[in-house]
Amino acid sequence: MEQLWAPLVQSQDAVLIVTGAGKPWLVTPESPETSLSDHMIGPYHHVSLSDVVAISRITNVLQKHNRTYLIKEASATSLADLRGRTVILVGALNNAWTMQLSSALRFRFVPETLARIQDMKNPKNTTWSVDYSSPYRSISVDYGVVARYHDTYTNGNILIIAGVGPYGTEAASDFVSSPRYLSQIDGLVPAGYTQANLEMVLKTELTRGEAGPPQLVAAYSF
Repeated sequence: MEQLWAPLVQSQDAVLIVTGAGKPWLVTPESPETSLSDHMIGPYHHVSLSDVVAISRITNVLQKHNRTYLIKEASATSLADLRGRTVILVGALNNAWTMQLSSALRFRFVPETLARIQDMKNPKNTTWSVDYSSPYRSISVDYGVVARYHDTYTNGNILIIAGVGPYGTEAASDFVSSPRYLSQIDGLVPAGYTQANLEMVLKTELTRGEAGPPQLVAAYSF
């Protein structure tokens, strides 16, 4: 836990948690005349339960390290908000900042009907994928990414906790907040990885629509 979180909690500044909305592509500027009822039924304030679970786990870790935090929606977050600080990005396809900042990583998200995590060293592999056109009750597995690295674009430390689907995000948050699950890293990345940049791919098997324990299937450090 300390090796993973140490670079993220070393600053005294508040950690910025950026989460995606339910349908970010529908978010448009509102006018001053927009009523509260129209605002509430629009694509604002609609955060998935899986993202809420993830945020709850993240903030619990931050509180244990006596760190303050801010939570913002991706659509309301600017580059200026991200620069020079620790940022935790929750969610992938519903979070434009995750999609943008992870695009240069080895493990990145591809937002197609067969949504997937693409390994840039084996780009044609579609193993880590979820078919978004399938009935949701038929989905039996989801995948997620945990990436912790120093981003030159924002000049700050980034932690990505995101899934191809919502269950992958939930499993990724479980992974980063549990010493038991984090022990899967041992032997896959160099010892003493506190200062290393890390990328990990996780798998979770679903039982009755609930995410199972996160399983580490790939790891990379640079």
